Amino acid sequence: MRLGVTGKITFIVTAIVIASTSLLSIINYKSSYHSVLQAAGLELIGCANITTGIINPDDLKSIIRGDTSAIPKIEEDINWTVEMKPIFATHYVLSLDGKILAADKQLKDQGFKAGDQFYIDKEALNHLISNKHGAYTKIYNFGGMERITGYAPIYEDHDPNKNIIAINAIDFNAEIVKDRTWEIAKTTILIGFLLPFIAAFITAIVVRMMIKPIVQISDYVKEVASGYLNIQPLNIQKKDEIGQLAKDFTKMTESLKNIITNVSFNSHQLVTTSQQLSANIEETTKATNNISNSIQDVALGM
Repeated sequence: MRLGVTGKITFIVTAIVIASTSLLSIINYKSSYHSVLQAAGLELIGCANITTGIINPDDLKSIIRGDTSAIPKIEEDINWTVEMKPIFATHYVLSLDGKILAADKQLKDQGFKAGDQFYIDKEALNHLISNKHGAYTKIYNFGGMERITGYAPIYEDHDPNKNIIAINAIDFNAEIVKDRTWEIAKTTILIGFLLPFIAAFITAIVVRMMIKPIVQISDYVKEVASGYLNIQPLNIQKKDEIGQLAKDFTKMTESLKNIITNVSFNSHQLVTTSQQLSANIEETTKATNNISNSIQDVALGM
């Protein structure tokens, strides 16, 4: 199907808007995603730091030495975290080499228990040990779930000047990052989805309004080309190039009409003059014949 001017311009504008809004939506989503990821990580670190207070370092040292009798008490204590804030997925305590020292109910439901080896982010661990403050991981998949984990150091006797003996770890299900990102970015994305349709609609209307005078000029030229010169002058009041073109076509038509009128008048005059000249020639011929006859009569009379 052949596109007219309106269709072509509408298509071009729509394509530009789609490309622009798609790019902006992608940039906005990625920016929102990184912001949400950072906010989630800081939230996890904050909660992990706070909840170190409910863990007895002496019990942890006993567990590390091999005495497992304190495990149920610590696990009961850390069950409190997810019960109070269900937004978190799991709460557990890790040794510095990644062994689970205590696991809450949610982590146990995922098939883990104290003594199991668990994933530990080396980069986050190094940051925690070297800077002696919390760190959070990138999103990773472990135990059948995508997670983001916040780490907080547990010091001997809760004294920051002493050694780190374990890591307090709290997980978010990584889906929460995607959900929060969507909540932030969805308005922009939905607007970006609607904008091309709005732009196409507005462009089609504006272009139709813009080319309407051109259509009038085209119809006017067709009438003139068919020989109809008594057409009404174009009534286009625009001040732009189209308005000037309409005025020029009107002047051209008037000039053409005047030329044809003058040619017609001159042709009529020429016909009249030719007829008069023909009549004069006929009279002259008759007179000449009369003179000739008279001369002949005179000659015969002599």
